[in-house]
Amino acid sequence: MNNLENQSFTYESMEYPYWYDKAGQISIWDDPSVVGGIALPNPYQPLTHLGSVLNKFNNGFFEELDVVLLKLIGDAIAVNEDQLKRYLESKMTRTQVSKRLKRLRQYGFVDRWQMESSNFTTEKPPAPFTLGLSGFILLKHLYYSQFFMEPQRWQRLGLSNIQRYVAVNEIRTQLFENRRIRNWTWNGVVLNNPYLYQPFGVAEVEAPKGNLNMIIERVQQSKDFMGYLQARFEKWEQVLEEYKTLPIRGFNQNPTIIIIYVSSFALAEHIHKEMVLEQKEFPVWVCVEEELLDERIGKSFYTPTESKLKRIDIDFLA
Repeated sequence: MNNLENQSFTYESMEYPYWYDKAGQISIWDDPSVVGGIALPNPYQPLTHLGSVLNKFNNGFFEELDVVLLKLIGDAIAVNEDQLKRYLESKMTRTQVSKRLKRLRQYGFVDRWQMESSNFTTEKPPAPFTLGLSGFILLKHLYYSQFFMEPQRWQRLGLSNIQRYVAVNEIRTQLFENRRIRNWTWNGVVLNNPYLYQPFGVAEVEAPKGNLNMIIERVQQSKDFMGYLQARFEKWEQVLEEYKTLPIRGFNQNPTIIIIYVSSFALAEHIHKEMVLEQKEFPVWVCVEEELLDERIGKSFYTPTESKLKRIDIDFLA
């Protein structure tokens, strides 16, 4: 029989290994403790068939800006309310965006998510929005060749993927605000081969000396992010070795940078140490969310050196 009195337990090592930001907090978009789901409005009258959706569409419910808002949510996949308001500030006020979202929610064109966290007991983050069933039906009818996330898939993908899309949409939103984004895709296809690991997001960015392609990988603390990154880097290095480039379907052959997007500088340092990023075959930058939010995108990037991550200021993104 084991002598329990002589056994030593280190309870601290049993805690979840969070990588906190410089203020000792964790981003709501990278918090493994988050729980939640779709917040249903009252009344809630979703439309579940194409006929009823088109009847609503053709009978004056939709204004042009409603379609713009709905398409923006469909393209973003999961986006928070603040990001939507910034995208649309040239077309409508923040209050008008909120009112339109409320109308669209009632009939299931969009869904608003409620998120709760043990790390955020008082502060509420901007609510994420995704396409509702009615919105998915309408957008697939109007833009049949484009990808839109089917609402039922979120039941399998879970909140961590809502968090990922919202987090990466912050980069996308800031590039839009800076008027530097020239192309964007989710889940880009490398070498015209959908069976290779697909980058989470790809942006073509206008730069003073020629456009750049940024392959953006967001890591989440709730997942095996080291295995995730290592598998992709290994496969992409094989492509680079053979073809001397990392071609993405639908994108120009521009110089390509791999962006590892993390919530905190502490997490960035951990990944740099474990993966020896400065020895990779392609350029790697690290984008830190806490600085993206505090200082904007032009001051949120680091390049790996042998001894540390070195901050770089991207003046054209300031």
